[in-house]
Amino acid sequence: MTYTSTRSVNPIAVSAAEAIKRGLAPDGGLYMPSEIPTLSHDEIGRLASLTYPERAAFVIGKFLTDYSEKELLEDACAAYSEEKFPGGAAPLADVDSTVTALALWHGPTCAF
Repeated sequence: MTYTSTRSVNPIAVSAAEAIKRGLAPDGGLYMPSEIPTLSHDEIGRLASLTYPERAAFVIGKFLTDYSEKELLEDACAAYSEEKFPGGAAPLADVDSTVTALALWHGPTCAF
């Protein structure tokens, strides 16, 4: 998959690895994928049986096509380790008997 700048009038396509290495495009724009991948119903169903890192590697692999499945899975396992995310990367918490919430305030991001 290729990536182009959000600001460029005459976009130059770069690989995912090049977009990651550069960070911003030379014109100051953000890199956007040339297409948005889709998932089939079978792929979506298969995701339910995968661990969080396996799911992340699968979905990211749709965008980062110049990386191997093995590389993506190793990186996802390292990023979402129990050490970094005690209780899991995206744990569910029961609010009451009928409501469950995704507890995203755990982990090293300080996003919440």
